[in-house]
Amino acid sequence: MDIICVKVAEVGSKLIGLMKRLDYLSVQSQTQSPFVDAIEAASVKDDMDPLFKSMLDSFARLTASDFSKSDVSARPFALFIMSLAEKKPRLLNRHIVNIVFCLSNDV
Repeated sequence: MDIICVKVAEVGSKLIGLMKRLDYLSVQSQTQSPFVDAIEAASVKDDMDPLFKSMLDSFARLTASDFSKSDVSARPFALFIMSLAEKKPRLLNRHIVNIVFCLSNDV
């Protein structure tokens, strides 16, 4: 993505922001994060790992108040973490510090 002059950090931040607004991600029948699947499908030899890292960095900037709003569900974020853990366990392990606040609280 850097080759085509896209700011990976900005894209990651926008995707995390988008997760808050997509209602269909909150339905019980959704079992995988479409973000992880789509990014992984476009990836060649882990070249999208910086985007996943950027998304985790943006995820770390969320606060409990981001989840306390009635129009925001924690489910899309849980799906993202679960899908990333299944598809990219090493990447998630290296950047687990970004999601520790969610693991220690009932966000």
